[in-house]
Amino acid sequence: MQDKVLLKVQSISKAVVGKTYKFVRLYEGPYKITKFMPPSTYEIADGQGRIRGEFNKKKIHKTIERGKSRLKIGFECACNN
Repeated sequence: MQDKVLLKVQSISKAVVGKTYKFVRLYEGPYKITKFMPPSTYEIADGQGRIRGEFNKKKIHKTIERGKSRLKIGFECACNN
C-alpha cells in the first residue's frame, strides 16, 4: 500500500508573470498511497505523513525513484483491503 506516486496537476499559463504552461511541471510528488477507496479513489500523503487528499486513479501515476531521478510508469494497483 505504500506505493510512491506522482500527482498530475492542472497548471494554467499566466502571461502577466511570464509563466507559460508548456514549461510548467505536469506532475508533483512523490507521494505515498495511504488508503484505497473502491472502485478507483486513492488517498495520498507527502513524505511527512500529511494527507494531500483523495484522487481518482487517472490523476496519479506510479513512480520508481532511482537516485535523484524519477521514472513514471503506468499505474495499476491490486490493493486488497
